[in-house]
Amino acid sequence: MDPIRWGQVLKQILSNAIKFSHKNSNIDLLINYEPNSSTLSCTVCDNGIGVKEEDMDHIFSNFTQKDSSTTRRFGGVGMGLPLARHLTRLMKGEISVKSKEGQGSCFTFTIHAPSLTKEDTQKPVAKLLQQSFAGKVLIVEDNITNQLLMKSLLVKLGLDYEIASDGIQGVIAFDTARDFDLILMDENMPNLNGIAATERIRQIEQSAELKHTPIVAVTANAQAGDRERFLASGMDDYLAKPVSLAELETVLDKYLEQRA
Repeated sequence: MDPIRWGQVLKQILSNAIKFSHKNSNIDLLINYEPNSSTLSCTVCDNGIGVKEEDMDHIFSNFTQKDSSTTRRFGGVGMGLPLARHLTRLMKGEISVKSKEGQGSCFTFTIHAPSLTKEDTQKPVAKLLQQSFAGKVLIVEDNITNQLLMKSLLVKLGLDYEIASDGIQGVIAFDTARDFDLILMDENMPNLNGIAATERIRQIEQSAELKHTPIVAVTANAQAGDRERFLASGMDDYLAKPVSLAELETVLDKYLEQRA
């Protein structure tokens, strides 16, 4: 089993459940492991808006959108579920959905996950430094699940933060406060993507003669040449999703002061 891909699939499904659920509604997560068959199953159920029967056949298709009123309220499904299906198949697994319009949805993915061998359990585990940093970070991220993850990581590292839900809000937040010590910039966002938002922030810095604020790209679509493209747009560094505490800590250590 690939734990990184597994985590990405679960994150995408949870994000989808949160996105299409009503406020204060419940989301259930069930994880089951069958040792005899080495099968790991994860099910995420919500009681949100559900899926129309005619949409079930292409719910995992790229850039699937619901009806216009739903799209305006919640946004489209986008790349989340297609990515989840792609990653599940890379792990030689399957993903499925059961849903009724107005009554919620249950997404289940099942993969082959052999138990750890004695040799695996004896491999050294990287030790986290658990440093505490000083500063304020702007999180520019449209995905609610990713926002929650990044918030929890920053709190563990002793940092203050502010959240902007897309590139435009990120530029406005930066221009309004002008007191951020670092920006974590998602690349794939509605309204204004990470590269365009970074370019606008650099323009604001130049015109107002502000100090240079480190901007770290955060993206799930890591491809050859991405790092160079991000750096060329004015970004300073790069993190691939899902972001771990150790990876985030290593990047922050380059740009922020540690607390005494």
